[in-house]
Amino acid sequence: MSEDRSRALVPLGPNALAVTSRLAERTLADRAERSAEVAVSGRTFVVGPGGYATIGEAVAEARDGDTVLVRPGTYRETVTITRAITLRGDGDREKVVVEFEGAECLVLHETTAAVTNMTFRKGGLEAAKVRPAAIRIVGGTPTLTGLELVEGRGIIIGRSGSPTIRGCVIRDGVGPSIDVYAGASGTIEGNEIFGNVWSGIEVRDAGTAPVIRRNTIHDCDGFGIYVRHGAAGTIEDNEIFGNASPGIVVWGEGTAPVIRKNTIRDGRADGISVHAGAAGTIEDNEIFGNALAGIQVQDTGTAPRIRKNTIHDGQGPGIFVSKGAAGTIEDNEIFGNLLAGIVVIDEGTAPVIRKNTIHNGEGEGVSVYDGAAGTIEDNEIYGNAFAGIMVSDEGTAPVIRKNTIRDGQQGGIVVHDAAGGTIEANEIYGNASAGIEVRDEGTAPAVLNNLIRDGPDDGVYFSDGAGGRLENNRIFGNALEDIRVSEDSTPYLHGNRRD
Repeated sequence: MSEDRSRALVPLGPNALAVTSRLAERTLADRAERSAEVAVSGRTFVVGPGGYATIGEAVAEARDGDTVLVRPGTYRETVTITRAITLRGDGDREKVVVEFEGAECLVLHETTAAVTNMTFRKGGLEAAKVRPAAIRIVGGTPTLTGLELVEGRGIIIGRSGSPTIRGCVIRDGVGPSIDVYAGASGTIEGNEIFGNVWSGIEVRDAGTAPVIRRNTIHDCDGFGIYVRHGAAGTIEDNEIFGNASPGIVVWGEGTAPVIRKNTIRDGRADGISVHAGAAGTIEDNEIFGNALAGIQVQDTGTAPRIRKNTIHDGQGPGIFVSKGAAGTIEDNEIFGNLLAGIVVIDEGTAPVIRKNTIHNGEGEGVSVYDGAAGTIEDNEIYGNAFAGIMVSDEGTAPVIRKNTIRDGQQGGIVVHDAAGGTIEANEIYGNASAGIEVRDEGTAPAVLNNLIRDGPDDGVYFSDGAGGRLENNRIFGNALEDIRVSEDSTPYLHGNRRD
């Protein structure tokens, strides 16, 4: 037998046996304790008649995996949960009520707890003076389902909390129904939010990025959703209507949510308002019936991407861009609005407007004035009550190119009041007045390489002292003159074909 093997078979002395025995006993005790913990996990603690007098007492006894079942009644207390338990109302949620005026009704602190089938009431309208909300979430990933929150403030989510809030009714409050801030995230889906004095949902601060989807947010005295101070997130598949302020507001430098596939309708202000340097993407939404613009974009540095939306039948313009804003407006369908399809106004305002269909509005297709610029290209503009494109005022100088402008109830393009700009490579036909009309002293656009045809009026008409350049256009088939120039107008004409 080898020396190593001999060592392995040396008998243990009495002290070694005693130590080994104690270690075995301790291991067995630890295992027994863990088994006992598993055995009691999943217990149910009842609150109400025949059980605990308060929710807080039952929560204090519960361990991870346990359930606290709350029977019908009104419980006036603040409940704090730090363990992974389930807090559930028994029966109709309207009859299981937690209310408190001086502090939160429920605090969820760094937990994965689930709370369901209860009503939380934050003490009426006087609670507007009190900062706490009905429910405060501090960190963690809790789940809130099937709750009703009434009056006061609703839910505050802070300090990197990432809850799931699903199937709740949050109504008649005095602050935001749900306030997400300080880097929080989570999922807010399938809730009904209405009747609040302020916004339905507010998202704020850099790093804050919740997913807000399939909610119904309506009839608030403030905004539907307010995103500000550098926040982001995704807002999708919501129905937002009847709010007193814009359905969605995006505000502030660095703020850049994705807003898609929502229905935003019948509001008492704009459908969506983007301003103060914000950006983001607005796509595939249906926006209609709002009292002001379908989408408003304003302020220097504001530059969202607006694409593939349907914007129709509003009481203002489809899209209103002003105060130095920019951004890209592309592939939208805009129709039936009471004012212009798109309005671009103010010095420094310069969006890119391309590949849109703008039709059958009660005003112009696109109106550019007060010193604005921008690029209008590859759009189809037809059937509008006023000019397809209107350009006016000194300093206004857009680039208008490769558009199809047809069948309008007035002119195709009208430039006046000392405006300029470039009009090139457009196809213009079938409009009730001149294909292109240039009028007023100081008005001097460059009109280049366009096809202007088959109108019931003049092809191009210069009047009232207008100037500019008309070069290398094909102009034919118009019922009156292909090119008409009044005696006091002095455009430069070169290389135009009448065939």
